[in-house]
Amino acid sequence: AAAAAAAAEPEEDVSALIPCLVTTQHPNGFVERGEPGKETHEVRAYKLGKKKRSYNQVELTMNRAAIPGSDGVGEEAETLNIYEATERAFSIDVPKDMRDSALEYELKLYNGATVRALIFLVYSEPLSNASSTGAPAAAAPAAGGGGKSSGMHRAGLTANAQGGLVDRAGFTWLPVTRGRCARGCSGPILSAIQRFGKQGRTQKGPVDGGDGKDDAPPTAKAPDGSDKWKDARNLFISIDEASNHVAAFGPNKCKVFRLLFGVFTEDGNDFLGSGVSGPIRVLANNDVPKGAACLRIRCALEEDWAG
Repeated sequence: AAAAAAAAEPEEDVSALIPCLVTTQHPNGFVERGEPGKETHEVRAYKLGKKKRSYNQVELTMNRAAIPGSDGVGEEAETLNIYEATERAFSIDVPKDMRDSALEYELKLYNGATVRALIFLVYSEPLSNASSTGAPAAAAPAAGGGGKSSGMHRAGLTANAQGGLVDRAGFTWLPVTRGRCARGCSGPILSAIQRFGKQGRTQKGPVDGGDGKDDAPPTAKAPDGSDKWKDARNLFISIDEASNHVAAFGPNKCKVFRLLFGVFTEDGNDFLGSGVSGPIRVLANNDVPKGAACLRIRCALEEDWAG
């Protein structure tokens, strides 16, 4: 009877879902593409109670998409690194009902350039891929509002500061919003750290040279044994939504998340590139037993950007 009830449960109408205004070239992160044989790339993050937050360390790098044969893996000589990352108010149009699931940063790079990064929390499975199917995706929201735009658009929509939508082929992603939470959680889902100090325990992962396994001990020490301090070159982001609180998405009943990054020029007018993190499972807990998560993300930038 239970199986029959589950079979009778109506499937979510994917065509009615509104994607983020940033698409990606790949359906996964560059660490996953670089280590295809690894059993799992999933990391754990924690949603804490009593208005406390666990800030996950995010190392974002960028490279040129024009390198022959490059998929964003390797190519260290072409990598652009961040000198300083600073949260700022939204300057790129983001629908109001997605803002609790989004952040905007100003990123100063070592080559002297400044760019803007728009970050969303999304489900780990893409909503659609127009590159391979050519099928229409969900209608894109009108910039600055929460409703749908008139007519259907091919998947691959990015926004500019004027509220225009740029049509691009790629993978679209469904944001994790409070409206999909079954527990009635409220407030911003994503939050950036407000001050820098000593770094708490973090899981050993690619950032620390570990293998990311659950049994790897957390660390808050530098190699010389001294205390680690939060680095302004990294982003520190908390996720205040648990995987088991949200409505499942897609045929695989996905409840795992990713961070989606879109990179824009300093004035926010031009889209430069995008990328996603590896899969993140957020657990509701009163503590962070394994330490905060460490994530590595790479965005492939447009080949004609001068920097």
